[in-house]
Amino acid sequence: MHSIPSSTQLLSKQQKGEAGDYQRFWVKRIEQLGDCPTPFLLSDISIAGRQIHLFRSLLSRISLFYAIKANPSPMIISSIDHLIDGYDVASVAEIELLLGLGMDSSRISYNNPVKSRESITRAAELGVKRFVFQSREEAEKIAQCAIGAEVLVRVKMQDSKDAQSFSSKFGCPPEDAAQLLKYAKKIGLKPLGVTFHVGSQATELQAWRNAINKAQLIVTEVRKSGVDIRIINMGGGIPVQYSNDDPSLYELAKVINDAIDEGPSDIDYIAEPGRFLTADSSVIVTTVIGREDRDGVPWLYLDIGIFQAFMEVFEFGRFFYPVFSLRHAKNASGRAAQKSFVLTGPTCDSCDTMAKGVLLPSDIREGDKLVVCKSGAYTTVYGSNFNGFEIPRVKVVGVVDV
Repeated sequence: MHSIPSSTQLLSKQQKGEAGDYQRFWVKRIEQLGDCPTPFLLSDISIAGRQIHLFRSLLSRISLFYAIKANPSPMIISSIDHLIDGYDVASVAEIELLLGLGMDSSRISYNNPVKSRESITRAAELGVKRFVFQSREEAEKIAQCAIGAEVLVRVKMQDSKDAQSFSSKFGCPPEDAAQLLKYAKKIGLKPLGVTFHVGSQATELQAWRNAINKAQLIVTEVRKSGVDIRIINMGGGIPVQYSNDDPSLYELAKVINDAIDEGPSDIDYIAEPGRFLTADSSVIVTTVIGREDRDGVPWLYLDIGIFQAFMEVFEFGRFFYPVFSLRHAKNASGRAAQKSFVLTGPTCDSCDTMAKGVLLPSDIREGDKLVVCKSGAYTTVYGSNFNGFEIPRVKVVGVVDV
């Protein structure tokens, strides 16, 4: 597996204006592609493998399912399949993608808590046996369309304060979980446990501990009522270190492991990260198509924008991807004088501006290429060809070590 510095190393080097090992790592891979037209997303799948091995080493008691919505690249999925336990899907299309790649339906969990009857029926026909629900109505649909299916109840938990919220749309009140699982058993389903999600990019560590502890209490309560459940699925949300303010997996793992120790010893735990497995594996390479000063502030117009890859700016209200100049990194001139830029996209939509205050070498000019780091999750999968500007092409290099 290729050696790559940690996120903390990356950020400290970038903040000092140094090219750093991280930049050289990606410069080398970009150069190997030759003269590729931009924009493109370059993935090194060995990094996804590294992330899985890190997860396994720090959270060895937790089964690992990949939330393919983060990055449904067939090459990434096929490359990491032997390292993970299963898949979290939200649609029939995602199920069909996995089956088309040769994955077994027994490893697929259909976790969208509200599904159409047609989707439930089709998933059952394709061999999927595990579903998630959050209401009596959804349990009844599953019981009618996927007879005898295994189910977990989605429970509303307190979101991490700085995460993209899930609780307003998903999850039953915790106090309703036991009754819902009992009802599911009554109508012929097989209750397995509870599932929750503390929010995407959930950096508040205490939110994880609180949610796990609350789920443990629900499991104990349900067992007392005569329903033997055994699974706590903590969903996704494991954060990526986009900045030094974001916790590392080492910090989060300690909190999660401590919380597991506080509950019954016979619970099976599942996590379903997407962002954590794939964000670090990729960069987006974009070209500066124009530089202008607007009201005394330098703007860089890029050949990619919010609508092609950076929709999460709307969701999180910030552009959290580190950026560096390919020309300066090649020339090891990371110590060049820095200037604060606005980054904006190519479309004729005034909302298509990604970031303000991005520090880059002051002599950035038209034709320069910028490398947007940690962009392997929720970028191209959100993209559209709005205004005639295409989603970045995807290039893949590297191999996953066993």
